Amino acid sequence: MGESSETMCIDEFKSVKNIDGAMSFVFADYQTKNIIDIVEDRRLNSLTEYFSRFSLEARNNVKYICMDMYSPYISLVKSIFPKSEIVLDKFHIVNLVNRAFNQTRISIMNSLKDDSLKRKLKLFWKLLQKYYPDLCQEPYYCQSFKYKLSSKEKVDYFLEKSPELDINFNIYQDIIQSIRHNSFKRFENIVKKNLAKKEKVSKQMLTALKTLKKYMKYIENMFKSNITNGLIEGLNNKIKSIKRTAFGYSNFSNFKKCILIQAGILSISA
Repeated sequence: MGESSETMCIDEFKSVKNIDGAMSFVFADYQTKNIIDIVEDRRLNSLTEYFSRFSLEARNNVKYICMDMYSPYISLVKSIFPKSEIVLDKFHIVNLVNRAFNQTRISIMNSLKDDSLKRKLKLFWKLLQKYYPDLCQEPYYCQSFKYKLSSKEKVDYFLEKSPELDINFNIYQDIIQSIRHNSFKRFENIVKKNLAKKEKVSKQMLTALKTLKKYMKYIENMFKSNITNGLIEGLNNKIKSIKRTAFGYSNFSNFKKCILIQAGILSISA
């Protein structure tokens, strides 16, 4: 970690089999787009020991740290990087509500007595996960419906059939819209309003909303800074590719070297 690292992205990935923890830790410089280092064990004690090696001056120079909603990372930043702002990653926020809505759809689908509607909800589930304004409006013949209709009309059909699905779909869509429009005030209002309402809000969506409320301070930083963990997610995809092409690694040191060589951080001679 250099003295000039002002914004860091942190994440974890499934590591080799011979380490104590299942997950290793990777962090990168948001400005340079380069991996800074890889730590064998992502657990809090291990990371605290690792980052304590760096000078307080270097740690105080870090202004923002972007991460997912993993509470040990938040504890780490508070104790080791006291001057840093925690920024929750946009992808993980969207994924949280996406997963909650999909679980709601499955729950509603499984409770239906109408087998035809149940089959359609199962078949076209991906349409309900999409951002509504992006849905296709061009009608085409659909075998399941036996007539022409657009993707948007399919979604409207499902929402008309289930008021509970409609309510939770609108919460999901409102949250996505607030993120796309970069409106924290709207985002916060959606969470507060639907937590207070509760009526017909699914238990899965309520759990997601409670999580968002818990981390609201760090979500606000996401809106203010517009920093994302896209960089580190891309690196993690490369790491998965390295594991696949090498048929897995049993030694962490060799695995780490391979990742750093592929990233251009180490030379082959290292």
